Amino acid sequence: AVIKKDYRKEFHGPEITSRQAHIEHATYKAGLVDRSKNLIDNMVEHLEQCTDKDVVKRAVAVLANVDDDFGKTLAQKLRIDSPKRVRVDLST
Repeated sequence: AVIKKDYRKEFHGPEITSRQAHIEHATYKAGLVDRSKNLIDNMVEHLEQCTDKDVVKRAVAVLANVDDDFGKTLAQKLRIDSPKRVRVDLST
């Protein structure tokens, strides 16, 4: 009889022990990289059509606050300076 362990209340799932599971995981991670690249390329294509460069810089700054690497990559592809991360105090 196969005993299945319930991992929902733990911090980790089952250990990956088979080669096939490793391949599936690697394929999943590679898929995320491709999707990220596709998203950045689509955003660059649309932001390049904007005539107000200040709007483009502000859009990249907002996205850089969410994810540094995403913002840097977007800025590089748009050939603008990488924005500095800004911390906003929402308590006031």
